[in-house]
Amino acid sequence: MGKVPYLFCRYTAHIDDELLDASGLTQALTEIQGTYFAHGAKAEREGRKDVVVMRPRQVEIAGETAVTWAIGHVPGQRTVTNYDAANQEIQQRIEADDNIVHTHILALPRLGVMAINDRVSAMHMGARSALSRTRSAFRHMAGGSFTFWFLQPGDVSNVLDQLSLKEYSFTVRRINPTPPGALSAALDASMEAEGIGVYRGVSKPMPGGEMHRDEGVIGQTAELAEGGYGVVGFKGETDAGSVAQIRKPPFSMEKSENIKQMEKEQPLRVFVEDGEDDEVMASVVAELVRFYGGDDASDILEEPA
Repeated sequence: MGKVPYLFCRYTAHIDDELLDASGLTQALTEIQGTYFAHGAKAEREGRKDVVVMRPRQVEIAGETAVTWAIGHVPGQRTVTNYDAANQEIQQRIEADDNIVHTHILALPRLGVMAINDRVSAMHMGARSALSRTRSAFRHMAGGSFTFWFLQPGDVSNVLDQLSLKEYSFTVRRINPTPPGALSAALDASMEAEGIGVYRGVSKPMPGGEMHRDEGVIGQTAELAEGGYGVVGFKGETDAGSVAQIRKPPFSMEKSENIKQMEKEQPLRVFVEDGEDDEVMASVVAELVRFYGGDDASDILEEPA
């Protein structure tokens, strides 16, 4: 059996100035479910209402109060391809189509985090499209607003510490002027001794072995990246067998650009074991709590600057 991809992110949802808890979020989505609305300025001008919220539910999963819904999009037409063998011609035509391309979303309002199914097919739109259409849905609520972001300070480090790593990649530069910590200072000193300005690499465990962050290459380069002196990416497994991945973003010699890339542009993708819907949802909730539900989550609902 395969794995189901999800994109994890943080979010806030408001009506006027009220941050919505599970009941409030469910009510807000229920009030607009089944009503089609426009997505984007161009669709507004053209009067094209093709996005819909479907089946909002408040449910208890693995001891957490979750809110689930699907966001749908009606393309309105599709391209059909035929083949004329006698004339050896590929023929295409456009015809009307009322199919709803949709994506399922699960939110944990207690933590201000959500998981969005990231399958992309003729039936599924993928996570990023689902997020932008959910934001449009809230714009059609009186006083509604919805904001999402991928990672914030400490998230990358926390995820890294939760995994048995299968691959770890990095690009880091020399420190100027102050090292983020003792580990990165030691690495910077060795780079200076050998005249190295930029250091990049890919690490993998020995066959059958495990790889974790400690005080060596992974710990040193991760600390540099946390300080803005580089970027990292990795893939690993949780103890429940899910696979988590953060892709290494483009590297810049500018600290501010590296921090922006790691915190705001790179999503956490998690692949959970496929199975019955309730089993998949329980796995998703467990991984959301693993990565975002720690003791240091008191500022979890604070949006990044």
